[in-house]
Amino acid sequence: TYNRVLGEAAIKNDAYRKFAERAIYKMEQCEINGKDPSTVAKAVLRVARKRRPPIRVTVGIEYKLLRFGKRLVPAAFVERLVKRMFLSEKIKGESLAFKKDRDRIT
Repeated sequence: TYNRVLGEAAIKNDAYRKFAERAIYKMEQCEINGKDPSTVAKAVLRVARKRRPPIRVTVGIEYKLLRFGKRLVPAAFVERLVKRMFLSEKIKGESLAFKKDRDRIT
């Protein structure tokens, strides 16, 4: 999470910054409060034991539902849903990546 590096445009461009910071903040929260690493490790182990492992594996019911739903609904609907997931809520602090890179650039 803290190793993420942002481009200068994401820091200095106000029109882009608002959306980028909200999306990155949400991603950081998902990473910090996300699935237990043992859940992901079990999924990796299960795939590693398969003779013909799948190219992609989804871990977590919410992401499995999203992946399944992508087949059933129009792409524009999925885009709106993902946008809503990452841009809808107000951020409750500052993104770690923005704070670190703002200090680096300014």
